[in-house]
Amino acid sequence: MCGVAEAAPLRPVTVDADELLHAVRDAGTLRSYLLSQRLDVDQLQMVTMAADPTRSAHATLVALQAGVGPEKSARILVGDSTVAIVDTAAGRICVESVTSGQRRYQVLSPGSRSDIGGAVQRLIRRLPAGDEWYSYRRVV
Repeated sequence: MCGVAEAAPLRPVTVDADELLHAVRDAGTLRSYLLSQRLDVDQLQMVTMAADPTRSAHATLVALQAGVGPEKSARILVGDSTVAIVDTAAGRICVESVTSGQRRYQVLSPGSRSDIGGAVQRLIRRLPAGDEWYSYRRVV
């Protein structure tokens, strides 16, 4: 996991995160939900494989920004989205949390180095420090 792996041959899939959380309780309801989203056979197979912990391995990233608080104690701001890297027998998948128009989505795409790198950069840019995350020293 997280070593070198080929990207999965997945045509990107976008699902509404809140709908997904409300509709899915097990493998059967996941399949029903994905079918209602009009995924093709290959997308359905890849996404169900990625969701099955017996057939995949996951690493999830969340962005944190530390600031100086009262009495020299650190205060931490936790980013509101994540990036997951999922390794399956078919290849690596990148899962990015995206917010658009007050709705949250999960975007699943091939886990190429460039896709994962772009997703991580967007994750970091969502912090208050934005592009200057590496040198940011403002109180959170």
